[in-house]
Amino acid sequence: MIDARDPDFSNRPTAPQRPTPRYRLEAVEGDPPVSIITPCYNVGPWLDETAQAVARQSFQHFEWLLVDDGSTNATDVATLRRLAERDPRIRVITQANVGPSAARNRGAREARGRYLFWLDSDDLIEPTYIEKAFWCLESHPQFAFCNSWTIGFEAQQYLWPRGFERGRACLHENQADHTSMVRRDAHRAIGGYDESIRIGHEDWDYWLTMAAHGYWGWTIPEFLIWYRRREDSRITQTEGDAARKAAFEAFLRKKHAALYENEDGFPHPPDPDDLAPAAVTLDIPVANPLVHSDGECRLLLLVPWLNVGGADRFNLDLVAQLRRRDWEITIATTLPSDHPWQSEFTRHTPDVFCLDKFLKLADYPRFLLYLLRSRGITHVLMSNCQLGYELLPLLRAHYPPAAVLDSCHSITPAWKNGGYPAMAVRWSESLDLHTVSHGYLRRWLIEQGVPAEKVETFHTNLDPATWNPAAVNAEPWRRKLLGDAAPVGRMLILFAGRFVEDKRPEFLLDILRHLRDEGVDFVAALVGDGKLRPCVEALIDKHRLRRHIRVLGTLATDDVRSLIAAADVFLLPSQVEGIAVVLFEAMAMETVPVSADVGGQSELVTPDVGYLIPHAERNVELRAYVDVLRRLAEEPDRRRALAVAARRRIVEQFNLDRMGDALHGMLKRAAENHAASPCPTMSPAMAAECAATSIDRFRLERLADYLWHRLNQQESGGPESAAPATSEISLARAELNFIENSGSWRAVQRLKRTWLYRAFARLAYGPAWDRANDCADPRDRLAAIKRSRIYRLRQAARQTALYRAYARRRYGPDFSGPWK
Repeated sequence: MIDARDPDFSNRPTAPQRPTPRYRLEAVEGDPPVSIITPCYNVGPWLDETAQAVARQSFQHFEWLLVDDGSTNATDVATLRRLAERDPRIRVITQANVGPSAARNRGAREARGRYLFWLDSDDLIEPTYIEKAFWCLESHPQFAFCNSWTIGFEAQQYLWPRGFERGRACLHENQADHTSMVRRDAHRAIGGYDESIRIGHEDWDYWLTMAAHGYWGWTIPEFLIWYRRREDSRITQTEGDAARKAAFEAFLRKKHAALYENEDGFPHPPDPDDLAPAAVTLDIPVANPLVHSDGECRLLLLVPWLNVGGADRFNLDLVAQLRRRDWEITIATTLPSDHPWQSEFTRHTPDVFCLDKFLKLADYPRFLLYLLRSRGITHVLMSNCQLGYELLPLLRAHYPPAAVLDSCHSITPAWKNGGYPAMAVRWSESLDLHTVSHGYLRRWLIEQGVPAEKVETFHTNLDPATWNPAAVNAEPWRRKLLGDAAPVGRMLILFAGRFVEDKRPEFLLDILRHLRDEGVDFVAALVGDGKLRPCVEALIDKHRLRRHIRVLGTLATDDVRSLIAAADVFLLPSQVEGIAVVLFEAMAMETVPVSADVGGQSELVTPDVGYLIPHAERNVELRAYVDVLRRLAEEPDRRRALAVAARRRIVEQFNLDRMGDALHGMLKRAAENHAASPCPTMSPAMAAECAATSIDRFRLERLADYLWHRLNQQESGGPESAAPATSEISLARAELNFIENSGSWRAVQRLKRTWLYRAFARLAYGPAWDRANDCADPRDRLAAIKRSRIYRLRQAARQTALYRAYARRRYGPDFSGPWK
């Protein structure tokens, strides 16, 4: 999956660096639920790659209808025949050349599936797209069709993070890519495609015809579609002809006049809403049993999200290590998020499902049961997953073959009576094994009554070859943060983590404020995001710390790695930790750790590599941190000696392969425990009732959080907000990426790096002129860019007839993107 923060347009679904799926369907009776329909006319060299993408789909219970629309090229006709001979699910339908709309309608008439999936012969799809689209429509009956965000590749490269959620905006511009899943009944009800349209944009008319009949759809907020942009395509030719495009738009306005003229005429199905009550059912609407080899290990990893954090880094390393040991891994998340690390996980396994993006909450239980049965899961591992614990009765009663274990990292006394370890204690009888990341937590679980033989310890180690300061270039970060002409002794302090209460970001700022007040020469970089970030930003402004602190937000892993190498000190004054994964990373990159003496931190950080500060009365603890940091600033030689010793300790004692071996063995022992002494189960009916209760409690908890948020907004005089909109963050981040990878943006940035502009900017805006946006939330940063003079000038230019004529020739139909 593409990383919207740093897109690699060569990393498409068939790229050799992608993990190769092993999906293959077992024998199954009945008609396939999905019919893939592809119009084919002289398909050229692209259909074979499209076929590879289809073969790699996680949803294998389909038929694929290749409608040969009168191809004249013998090689292309032979390609169609070869594909059909290779796979019995593929059928070739031949007809005279009557255009792609008629070809799609022909395929729909012969389709056996209750869902139709439109796929052009040169486009690509991510491995989980058909499965997610199927379940999206099963979960949301108010929608007649769905698609996803789109990646344009080849002749034009861009990200298109929008779709059917734009509603009436689709009247004025086609917002949604054609590669989509449609209910067959809806397609038949509208009479299919308009077969008179043969110049492109037949999908635009199709969506508006759906709207005219009261149907509408949804767009899954993931980049699952790869739209091949070709210079010779019909749509490019249509968009390049201003008169032809204007005529087509006039045709749409006349044909769908009721939609254009009547504000209430456009359908408005309710958006997905997990805060509304909904019935929990365990009916699984499809069979998709995949073939597996005897003795193969197949893991379902349940996690809350794929965010930036220590537990998430452990999950990522765990997946990588188990894949090296030939495990098949499926990942499911259970909490709403924009999941910024999803692309990192898909580097190791394509089978990643962020449930909030395509399912309503009430369907989580049946989808998880579907995954267990479809993949033939042998092990379930819960990593900091509350809903996973609460669904244990369901998993045990409805899927008894799997061994189930959990992984815990730190005790949080102030959250849910002890956090995840406390949940582990309460659910211990339903677990085959507990795994913990340090000895302190193992002793705690045993003290709470968990049998010692059920608790095993590992350390969340890392790969010192990957986390190696010699392998990165740290100098650009030092120049960016410390300045081109920084004094030699200026110290760079780094914090990386979530801005939440457990990390004590306000206490962190107090430490830095006292350092500033005592004249220590430093710059601090804060990496991460979280609900307390607005408070952090406000405190930085209140105490006038902008000259000393840069809030950088969420960064890609490679950027984090080089930034840690650039830092002199890693500061982590947490309230609670297990052993923070980021301390392993800091030590491996020769950065001195200064952290709280909590949890199992002392198992990693010893006096010869860094400093641990025990919790104490606030002023005493604050003084201890300030004294240590002042000493490190004043003694660079000691700082360097500690840094070298820190890396040596990681290399010699905390290698990632040791963790992989340990966890592989623990998973095997969990299976042995399960075979020797199966955990007690309740009746399937009672387990289903428990699942329904847990889902409703989960919903009410989120509703309470939302109402609390709104109440605080009202009391503080701030604007009322809707439920936390992670999709808005995703949209903003993707649009930022679109802007910042455009030619115009890069040209502006080159100008701003010239000495003449820099001199002007220092005079006009002050010495920190180039740091103003480093700290912004994606939505705030996008708003700041759109307020800028250059952006407004560019937007005004784009409205001119001269620019529009140029853009049609240069960019084709998508020239109206946010920035070209």
